[in-house]
Amino acid sequence: MTERGRRARLVHGLARSSLARGAASCSVVVLTSLSFPPRAVAAEPTKDECINANEAAQKLRDTAKLRAARAQLEVCVARSCPGPVRDDCTERLAEIDRAMPTIVVVATGPDGKELTLVRVKMDDELVAERIDGPSGAPIRVDPGTHAFQFEAAGLAVVTRKIVLVEGQKNQRIEVSFGDAPGGAREGPATDVPGAPPPARPAGSFQLGGRVGYALPAGSVTGVESDSLSSSFGGQLSFLVDLGYKLDEHILIGAYASGKAGLAGGTSTDCELPENRCSSAAVHLGLQVQYHVRPAETLNPWVGFGAGWEFAGQTVTLATPQAEKGLTVHGPEIARLMGGLDYRASKLGGFGPYADLALGTYVRKTVTRDGVELSSESVDEVALHAWLTLGLRVVVWP
Repeated sequence: MTERGRRARLVHGLARSSLARGAASCSVVVLTSLSFPPRAVAAEPTKDECINANEAAQKLRDTAKLRAARAQLEVCVARSCPGPVRDDCTERLAEIDRAMPTIVVVATGPDGKELTLVRVKMDDELVAERIDGPSGAPIRVDPGTHAFQFEAAGLAVVTRKIVLVEGQKNQRIEVSFGDAPGGAREGPATDVPGAPPPARPAGSFQLGGRVGYALPAGSVTGVESDSLSSSFGGQLSFLVDLGYKLDEHILIGAYASGKAGLAGGTSTDCELPENRCSSAAVHLGLQVQYHVRPAETLNPWVGFGAGWEFAGQTVTLATPQAEKGLTVHGPEIARLMGGLDYRASKLGGFGPYADLALGTYVRKTVTRDGVELSSESVDEVALHAWLTLGLRVVVWP
């Protein structure tokens, strides 16, 4: 049943339930007060508490906090709750139990013997006071990537980052304790077969490389005929970036990009077949990236960068033999980027990307046979752009 249908059924049921109860409430109260003396009873949730628990469970389910959602649903399945609410909560509780992953922890001590007096924590929250070994009751946990701690009296705490997939039941976790207490001991990450590799934690580095084809647009200067495509043709682009992860989602770092290709198609000298023309560009800058689903197999990401650009064109003339050069440079005002990484393993991934670099040139230099003929500031600054489409490879995704 859809969420909208479920809500409509719940509202309709509450309305009917309220009318029915209203007609009988007075007689029930009088009969009860006459027939039975007062006695202490366990507090049952009120109607409002039942409705609030149901709504809270829905929100927690949407954020994959299944353990907390289950606790709320256990409130609204009480007999004191209105029938429609109780029915809805019962249905949701069954769905939560199907979706909630479970683990079975098998622990051994320094002597290799099995331990059961082991406390289990998930993200610093206690989820089990003790374990029962491979044949014991499984432990309910939330899906996603979590930091687990395993504690046994007199032994060093074992920590481990574990990926848990929704619906995965009885995942076996093997824990081996060392000899002495002395602090936490890192265990190897445990991956579910077929599950995405764990996301890199905060404080780690990420290395990326991109290759693509860049197309020029806009103008070198504000002069009407001085378009970027008249001096620069399409370019083969290479980019390397290195970043530091502030958390699983946010990365800050630097990038360096190089482009190489033919000169623009409207250059008179380049129209002659005996002449050789080429162009190149270099971009250096800082960037920030946001990774939408860093713990999933497919991870969309977006980014923003800014820096400085250097570009040049070289024309080698056959007659008379000479080499003409044009170089320009200026700020790269914004580099808008995004892509979709396929995280093949915890060591690497790849995927398509696109970026749009916007900038202006503020200085222009002309040379002939290596001798500078002129170098001056650009009076009429204009906006230009490089649109690049290609493939990105990432190390430590």
